[in-house]
Amino acid sequence: MKRILFSTVLLCGLSTLPVQARYLVGETYSVCRNDIFIDYDNFGVKRIVIEKKDNGDFIAEDLSTWCKTHEIYNVTLAHEAEFSQLMFYEVDMENLDDEFSASEGVAYIDFEHIVSEGDIIGFTEDSMERVVYVFNDGSFYSVIEPSPFAGEEAD
Repeated sequence: MKRILFSTVLLCGLSTLPVQARYLVGETYSVCRNDIFIDYDNFGVKRIVIEKKDNGDFIAEDLSTWCKTHEIYNVTLAHEAEFSQLMFYEVDMENLDDEFSASEGVAYIDFEHIVSEGDIIGFTEDSMERVVYVFNDGSFYSVIEPSPFAGEEAD
């Protein structure tokens, strides 16, 4: 029983760390540009570090926003229904450049495994984007649906 509890606690602790965080010493890790992590304070959205500041702070954005603003993915609307949109993110490996290679302060991005089915890659007050199917090459489908909080009035 203790072994199961320890394993569960260990896995939970490890899953809260950025995917490519660099171990420094003790319990201290360093974040790099292009690190991908799950932002549990923001409804579990998968985010990517786009800028690291000298003081250790960093700026991150939703993975869906990042994918749409870089030329690695060709993003198209595959299907539209009354309350949802099916998006297709087609990976285009020919557009990769040194910006996405590992170097000092920059994490390597494994585009073939950047998302998994069920990942939330975008979240706003009005909508939520969730990955529904992933291809072997890293291309994927996502669905944009109303946010669970859409239409609620703030107190």
